[in-house]
Order: sequence, then C-alpha cells, then structure tokens
Amino acid sequence: MNKKHTVKKTAALILGLSFALSGAACGFITTDADADMEQIVAEVNIASYLEKDELYGSYATALSEIIDKGGVSTDIPKRDLISYFLSVGYTYVNSYGYTYKQTFEMLMDMLVSRKIVVQYAMAYYLHGGLKADECMAYVKSEQDKYAEGSREKALLKAHPEVSVLKYFLTENGADEAAYTQAIYAHKQAINSSIDSMEESIIEAEEETHDHGEVRTTPTNANVEKTDYVPELYEIYTGRNSASDCGEYEELDGSTTTTRKQAYNSFLANLQANNLIQKGEDTSDFTKIDYYYVELAAQLEQALITKYTEDLNEASYARLTPAYVHRKYGEMLATQTDEYGKDYSAFETAVGSLSDTAFALYAPQENFGMVYNILIPFSATQEKAYNSAKNKGLSEQELFKYRETLLTEVQYKDLRDSWFCEHEDENYAYEKDGKWYFFENNLTNADKYESLGQYAGGYAYQGKVEKATMEATSEYLGNIDDFIEEFNGYVGGAGANLTSTYGVYEDADGETNYEGFMYYKGSVDVGTVSLDNYFVKGTASYEAVSKVNELMFAYSTDPGCLNTYLGYAVSPDKTSYVPEFEYAAQEAVKDGAGTYVVCATDYGWHLLYVSYVFPKGEVFAVADETYWNDMAKEESEGTFANLFYEYLKSKISDDTTLVQNGIILEYNNDTCVKLHKSKYEDLLEIDS
Repeated sequence: MNKKHTVKKTAALILGLSFALSGAACGFITTDADADMEQIVAEVNIASYLEKDELYGSYATALSEIIDKGGVSTDIPKRDLISYFLSVGYTYVNSYGYTYKQTFEMLMDMLVSRKIVVQYAMAYYLHGGLKADECMAYVKSEQDKYAEGSREKALLKAHPEVSVLKYFLTENGADEAAYTQAIYAHKQAINSSIDSMEESIIEAEEETHDHGEVRTTPTNANVEKTDYVPELYEIYTGRNSASDCGEYEELDGSTTTTRKQAYNSFLANLQANNLIQKGEDTSDFTKIDYYYVELAAQLEQALITKYTEDLNEASYARLTPAYVHRKYGEMLATQTDEYGKDYSAFETAVGSLSDTAFALYAPQENFGMVYNILIPFSATQEKAYNSAKNKGLSEQELFKYRETLLTEVQYKDLRDSWFCEHEDENYAYEKDGKWYFFENNLTNADKYESLGQYAGGYAYQGKVEKATMEATSEYLGNIDDFIEEFNGYVGGAGANLTSTYGVYEDADGETNYEGFMYYKGSVDVGTVSLDNYFVKGTASYEAVSKVNELMFAYSTDPGCLNTYLGYAVSPDKTSYVPEFEYAAQEAVKDGAGTYVVCATDYGWHLLYVSYVFPKGEVFAVADETYWNDMAKEESEGTFANLFYEYLKSKISDDTTLVQNGIILEYNNDTCVKLHKSKYEDLLEIDS
C-alpha cells in the first residue's frame, strides 16, 4: 500500500479547481464587462484573529506581512466563483439536482474554506522555521529569473501569490517535489479538458465498433498513482507538437487539425465567460493570465495537501510498538466480546473485510472465504431446463436431467471487450504472439497502481484481428477441459468424485448434496498465515492471484469480482443455494488452497478456498515482540503493514477534524467578509 496515496485520500477537504469545462456550460453566465468579473465577492484574512491562537499567535505579524507585502491575495473575485462553477458546480446542477443558489453558496463556502486553511498552513510553516523576509526575497528571485519585459516576469509580478505559495510548498526551495507535482496536476487538468472537447470532434467512427458485452476490469486498471510525476509533461494545443509534450498521450484519431479545433473551443468557452483577457496571445496557454489564476488555486490546494501530510507525519510518532500493540489488543477484546455474544455480527464483519477492516476473532471453526468461478448454462440449455421444470418431473428426475445438460456446458474467455483499437479504451497488449492485459499496471509500478491479487500471466483464449483489435472467443471445452486448464495454470491437482457424484438421494430418501460435487482438488499453498497472506511471492498470494485472474476471464458471477477474498462461507445455514452451500462448506473444512467443482441450477461452480479463519484469535500476538520489528511495518502486505496503515488512516481522519475545526474557528465576521450583493445575480438564476 502506498502511504502517500492513503493520506491523500483524506486531504481532499477543500477542492481545487480543475478545468473540467464542458461545451454545455459555455456562456451560461452573461456579463456586461470584464470589470464585473473582477468584483470582489469575498475577503479572507485570518492574520489579526491568529493572534489569539496558542500555537501560532506569535506569527500573526509575519503572516500579515506576507499578505500585505508578498502580494498573497485575500480577495475572492467573482471570476473565481464562476470558474469554480464551470469546473465543479455545473455537475451539481445537472447531475445531482442542486439549484444554482445552493450550488453557488456551496462553492463560496469551499473557496472561503480554502483561503482559511491556506493562510493557517502558512502560519504552521512559519512556526516551523520559514520567515517572512525570506519569502519576500524568494518572490523577487523568482521574478528575476526572467528578463525585464518578458511575459513570464510580467505574469509573476501580476500574480505574486504563485511565488509565495511556491516558497511554502518547497520550504524555501529545499524540496521541489510538491510543487512539481502540482504543476503536473495543473497541466493534466488542462489537457483533460481539451481532450474531452477533442473527443466530441473525433466522434463518429469511434462509437461504431461493437466489442461485445462489457467485462468488469480489476480495480485500479490503468489508474495512475496520485504522487506520480513524469520528467516531461506539457499542454498539447495543436499549435505545438505532441512529441514535445513528454508523457502526454494523444487521443486515438487525434490530428493536428482536431487538436487545434478542440483548443480553440476550449479558449472560446473561457472567453465566453470572460475568463481570458481581451487581446491576449493564446498560442502558449502557460503564458496567459488565466493559467496563473488557476495555478494559484492549484498551488493553494497543494499547500493544503502538504500541510495535511505533514500534520499526519508528526502524528505518526505516537505509533510506537507499545501503542500499536495496545490498539490491536483493544480491537481484539472488543471483537471477542461482541462476536462471542452474537455470531451474526462476525458474519457481517467478514462480509465487509478490507485493508482497513479486520476480523481478529472467530467464534467458531470452519468459517472461510471462497472465490466462485461460474461456468453457466447457455441460453438454449437454460431454456430447456426451465421447460423440464414445468413438466412435472420428480426432484430426482430433474436432477438427472440437469446432469445431462451439464455435460454439454462449455466455457469460453469473456474478456473480448478488453480489446479495442482505440488506445484509451484498450487494455490488451501482445507478447510473444499472445495477448495479455494491463501492461501499465503490471510493468510500470512507479506510475500505475497495483491490481492487487491479479497475476496477469494468463493469455487471452480466443482470436484477435490485429488490424482492428476485434476479439472473439469460441467455446473452448467442457468442465473436464476447464478443470485441466485451471490445474495447468494455478498448479492444482485432484480427482473426479466418481463414487458420489450423481447420487442425489441418501438411504433415508433425503437429498444427498454430496452427489452434486463433481471434483475436488487442492493447490499447495504451504502454511497460510495472516502475517504474510498478502505478501507477493508467497504461495498463497500467487495461487489466489491466478484464481482471481481466471475468475475475471471465465466467471459469469459478477458479484465475486473485485471482492477482498471472495464470498464469506459460514459453517451454519447460509443464503446460498443448497448445493453451493454444501460444497463450499466442505471445501472450507480442508483449508486454504482447496477447491471443488459442484453443480447448481446456474451451471458449474469452481469454488476455491482463499482463506479459513481459525477459531479464536485469528492472528495470535501474545506480546509486543511482533510489533517491535518495525521492518514489518514497511513490508507491504504483512499484517503489521496493513494494521499500521489502518492506524495511520485513523490519524488522517483526526487531521481532517483538525482542519474542520480551523474552518469553524476562523470563518467568522473578523476573518471573512462576504459581499453578497456582488454575486446576488448568480444566486437568482433559478428565478
């Protein structure tokens, strides 16, 4: 688990602007003049009120000096409110049913909150050693990097807050990482907005290809890490060359013409809402006034994120081995008491397991988790079976008829829709004459998120027309063929249950559910320990990753895809159909790595036992010894790592509460002055 990524999920208290400008929003607000856009709708200055703060009160003067002399704007112009509406608020009106009045009031709260937290964060870093006079010198040095009369120098002078924010983000130039990441996010947002407009221009032929039924992809497929920054990334406008834009990836079908058209539409949208100054040279978007306006907003958000992370890091000091062990003990004691009294509470908890939701105590034996690979009846077979149900057959006759149909059930690879000739919709890549998926995630861990327990080594079992990337998969074989395929990839071994399969009635005339179990096998996963279950390279992890991949390839049960460990199986009565329940419970009794094939009215099920909970304390830690090994905290996938990350997320929640407290404290008449009359027209659009 990426620690920064975990923290950043909690750092979105105040939203940043995003350039998500759609053509539909263009020109919805009519303004009489640029002057209207420059009206100040709110002023935020916490400096004088900061004097009352026990921690940072002595830095009120320094903050005031930075605001007064450094050029940090305390104003929120109407332009920012409208821009925020176009990038964020428009969705609330069109998708969530908000009125314009509700939306603009919400956006004003967000803009004010952001200003408050940014100014408070500056006080935090002044307390940490940064200085007002150094900040002034830094602002001047940033401007002096450019020649007198240059566009860059003029823009930095017009927007000194950009350099002030950079000073705090880099801590006087000591660490450029947060600033570099903010610039990347800023340019990404701009490219994304132009992309959306270019897509509508490219349009038609891209939408005529049928790639079959959409197939669920693993969580994080092609998802970029939030802290990734490429060496080179620039805004592509069509007036420059895409090859000079570093890691920016052109849309499929993009040409210089379509990109220029999209960029012109993007500019027209901004101009229609008076967000671009008249007569500006827009050949390079990074050298126009609006770029700097939005850059300041992006840097404000980056400073809030940095402040949040630094607060978290300071708080992590409390995570001593003794503290972690105590927290573990408290959670274990709570669960022992709760689950011991109410077994259903344990079942509920296991149904929602995750990296931050643990089951530390199991009140009874033989409770486990199973993956379900469902190979279904075809539509024709299902129709025939439903017809048989209406013919008055006895239960035993119906079971025998179903058995006959099951011999005809075939499996096929369902990943056709993961192929597409358009790169932005394609997950497939060719290697050694075969086709695999998710190359980005599997080969570029620096940039892309992990897919978790997904092996990525099972080639597509179908035909691919390389010119069009059209993929088709025919039926590949019966259940015996599938079991052979499963064993070959996962490394399992077993045997058909010929002595019991097909015997559907016991000596007492009751249904014999053992008779629906067709095959039983196992994968050698060694000793399964919760301590290393999610550690890559262990036998249990590798096996589950392969089973999970086959489930994505073949199973028609969508409910089991992208689950933590599959379905929870209780040793008691469950809500599953009886044949499934019996087979799953029998498999769980034999432990992790066991798998069975059983029949139900849905078709064939291959049930793989991913994990079995031992009775009592699931992860026995008798003393602090385990937690004293701090290396375990850094070892991704170990229980220590997951539990530490869980505790860190709780600290991050506390930090969010701190920020909310700051907003409540400083959002008062002394610090915030709203000029409602300046934006009353926006609140009355509904009228």
